[in-house]
Amino acid sequence: EGWYPFDWYVHSLDIIELLVKKNGYSVASRIGYKRSQNVGFLKNTDAVKDPVWVLKKVQKNWTMYYNFGAVHVQNVSDTGADYIISDYAGARPFCERMNGFLKGLLREVTGLKEATVEETSCRCRGDDSCKFEIRW
Repeated sequence: EGWYPFDWYVHSLDIIELLVKKNGYSVASRIGYKRSQNVGFLKNTDAVKDPVWVLKKVQKNWTMYYNFGAVHVQNVSDTGADYIISDYAGARPFCERMNGFLKGLLREVTGLKEATVEETSCRCRGDDSCKFEIRW
């Protein structure tokens, strides 16, 4: 059914946040950022400099890491794209981790140091999906 129960993972992020006494899930975001630098299927290829290729590769490999939800890369342009997670219950720590992961991918893996990621809709706020607007 998966590597570990998702609710345990989310709970562990909550506990870590409490232990280091930070607010706003900064630890979850930092964990995601660091994780982005160790994605095995992105190593040893020149294509990692193309942010759209990277986002689509992560989309394609979603089910290697998660047994829930679906990812869609939409509204692709020369200056950005939207990364959407649907069919997912929503959990604030996970969304913060994904925000950090996407920032790390763009800034550290592709080298786009000015890249920004903003979550503009979220299942935790009652939206239909979690949408991250990515700009570079």
